[in-house]
Order: sequence, then structure tokens, then C-alpha cells
Amino acid sequence: MPLDAHQIRERLPHAPPFLFLDEITELDPKAKSAHAVKCFKPEEFFFKGHFPGRPIVPGVILTEALAQLSGLLLGAMTSISRPVVLAGVQMKFRHMVLPDQTIRLCSKHLHSFESLHGFEVDCSFGPDRPIADGQLTLAEVEEPQKP
Repeated sequence: MPLDAHQIRERLPHAPPFLFLDEITELDPKAKSAHAVKCFKPEEFFFKGHFPGRPIVPGVILTEALAQLSGLLLGAMTSISRPVVLAGVQMKFRHMVLPDQTIRLCSKHLHSFESLHGFEVDCSFGPDRPIADGQLTLAEVEEPQKP
């Protein structure tokens, strides 16, 4: 079930400039997997300072994109009503991502235990060009109280 940018915004609590998925190319709750694409445009806010004259996509942004895909997958698999946040990260980075490069993102649900949900994730330029891979944990949390 492909999703465009508008449909992604309807399902995630994120908004530009902190939404890092352009399109969901596959969302399969039965197979517990999801695939997406993202092209990082030169005008992205983080390129101005990371690094001036030699911009690269920060690893934390790649990790966040994978967490957003995992959250979207979790939402398609379950009927969780509480907010979900990134609670654990174990990633390896293999290549840099430069402006105007399109990446493929993949997430596969591994397990759930109470309010914790584990995912195997990776992003690449294609089948033979890995960028990063690892595992993420998402946690259901109580609605934050306003100060």
C-alpha cells in the first residue's frame, strides 16, 4: 500500500521540516515490513551547518527517518492510542548521504514486549550500496503534561 507525502503527514505526528519520508513504497502489516524513499534536497535546514562547503546528511537525521518509518509501520500493525517515541538506537553507518541523493529506507518489526517495540532497519542507495543499518526500539509513552 503506497502512501504519498500527504498521507504520511496524516499518519505521523511530524511536520516539515522534521518529516523525513517522501513516499512509502510498501507498507505491509501482515509481513511486518515497510519501505520508503527520501531525497535530501540542498535546501534542507541542516545542510547549512553540517558541514558548510561540504554538506552531508547527519546520522541522527537518517536514524530519525528510519524511526518515522518504523512508527508508521507500528501504527499500521496495531491500534496503539498513546504517543510513540524513539527509545533505543543501535546503528552502523557505512556511507555518507549528500544533497540531492535519494535513499531507500526499510523497517521490519522484530518483537513487542509490553510498551516496547523492536525494529530491524536499514537504508541504502540500492541493493549493493548500504548506507546504514541497525535496530531501533520505539516506546509507547503517556501523553506529556504541559508545564
